[in-house]
Amino acid sequence: MRALAVVLVLGGGLAFAAPLKSPWDGKVVVTDKQYVCPDVAHVATDIQANSPYLKGDPTHSIIDPVADARNKALVKPFYDVQRNDNKAADAFRTTGSRAAARCAITQITTMARENAMGGKVPNGQPIYVQGWVAGSTAVDWLKVRQMATPEENRLVGQWLHALGRSVRAYYDPRTDKSDGTNNHSYWAGFALAAIGIADDNRNDFDWGIKYYDRGVAAIHPDGTLDREMDRASRALHYHLYALTPLIMLAELGEVNGLKMYEQSGGAIHRLVKVCVDGYNDPSFFEKKTGKAQERKPEPTGGQFAWTVPYLHRFPDHPEIAKLAARVESMRFDTIGGLPPQ
Repeated sequence: MRALAVVLVLGGGLAFAAPLKSPWDGKVVVTDKQYVCPDVAHVATDIQANSPYLKGDPTHSIIDPVADARNKALVKPFYDVQRNDNKAADAFRTTGSRAAARCAITQITTMARENAMGGKVPNGQPIYVQGWVAGSTAVDWLKVRQMATPEENRLVGQWLHALGRSVRAYYDPRTDKSDGTNNHSYWAGFALAAIGIADDNRNDFDWGIKYYDRGVAAIHPDGTLDREMDRASRALHYHLYALTPLIMLAELGEVNGLKMYEQSGGAIHRLVKVCVDGYNDPSFFEKKTGKAQERKPEPTGGQFAWTVPYLHRFPDHPEIAKLAARVESMRFDTIGGLPPQ
C-alpha cells in the first residue's frame, strides 16, 4: 500500500499534513471582462434517475428509448446547473473575469446552503448522478476558489464532503459488484479526490486515489479492462469512459506528489494505447467482443478531454496529438468542463 500522506517536518520535529493541492491553484489575473450569468438555479435535494438501458440485458449496452427519455428528463435540472457552473468557472480561468467567478461562486454556494443533492438519493443511477455532479462541482470550485471568501470556502467544502460521504457509503460494500469495480468506481474516486482537495480532507482524497490504484491494477497486458470489455458493442466506448476519470485521478495525485503514472508498472499507458488504437481501428474490440463497436465518426471532448493533460506530460505521442487535434472542444461536463492544462 502506497503511503499517501504528505508531511512537512519543521525544526522542532513536528510533522503535519501539507494542504492538498489542485491543478488549478495557479492564480488567475483578474479582469473586469463582462460575463452573462444565468439566473441562480435552486437544485433539488432529492435525486430521481433511472438506468437508460434495456432491462434484462446483461451487457448493459442496449439503450431503451423510453427509459432513456425518462431519465434525461429527470436529471436535466442537475446537468443544466452543472454545465452553467462549468462554463462560468472556465470563463474565469481563461479570461480572468471576476463576474464569471462570482457567477460560479453564487450558484455553488446557493447549492451548498440549500443542501442540493443531499436528500433522498436511492442506490443505483441516482447515486451515480450525485457523484458525477458533485465531482464536477468540486472541480469548478477549485477553479474559482481564489475569489471566494473563507466562509464560502468552508461552506462549500462541508457540503461537498457530505455528498462525498453518501457516495462512499454506497461504494464501500460493493467491492465484489460490477459498479464497484468498473468505470463507476473510478468516477466515484475522481469525485472524492476532487472533494478531498476542495475541503482539504485527506481521508476523502485517499479514498479517491484508492480507486485509481484498483483501476490500473485491473488493466491487462493488452490494455483492456474486464468490466468494460463485458459491455459488448459499447466496449470501446466504456474503455474510453473509464480512462477519463483515471487520468483525472492521476492528475490530482501527481500535483500532490504521488507517482500516479508509474503505478502498476505504468499500466495506465497500456489503457491509453488500446483506447487510441481502438478508436482509430475498432477491429481489436470487435474480435474480443464479437460485436461491431459503436463509434462516433469524429472524436469528442467526452472521449478525449484526457489527452490535454496526458500530452502535456507525455508529448511524444503524435498519434494521440493527431486525434486530439480533431476534437472541436475539449469540454466535458463530468470532469468540470475543460481539463487541466
